[in-house]
Amino acid sequence: MITLKHLTAHRSLMRQSYCYEATVYYNGSRACYVTNSGNGEPDKVTDIMPPYAAMLAYVATLGSVQVDKAGNHYSYQPTLETVCHGLVADQIALQDVKRLMKSRILIVRDGNVYQSPKLDKEADKLIHIKNYQLSEPDSIILNSLPLSEAYEIYRGLV
Repeated sequence: MITLKHLTAHRSLMRQSYCYEATVYYNGSRACYVTNSGNGEPDKVTDIMPPYAAMLAYVATLGSVQVDKAGNHYSYQPTLETVCHGLVADQIALQDVKRLMKSRILIVRDGNVYQSPKLDKEADKLIHIKNYQLSEPDSIILNSLPLSEAYEIYRGLV
């Protein structure tokens, strides 16, 4: 399994790709260090360790990824870069969910995520959550779910 540790994503510098730096681990062992400036160039891989070759062999066994966006259907063979970018996207989405749920109520209705105005007090959030649950029983209030479940729903919609 490939994981990223010590991930730093620089959102303000992301232009054509993710701007980030991270240590890549494969099956719990450090494999390499990756960076990307966010200007569309490929990831720069440095500090290569012995698990790197096994990790690349593993990535080569991954099946092709099917994508259907805005009616355009295509597929691609994953690379270490696309795997890392997927992990970065997951981490950014998790940070977004945590940040938004801290001061807003996230509501899923008709396949879209909506958010309440900013609510500074926890008591206000609880009152609004109860009101949303009563007035919109078919909606999903992400704040009332465990973080992992709320994240999975959020990630599937954004």
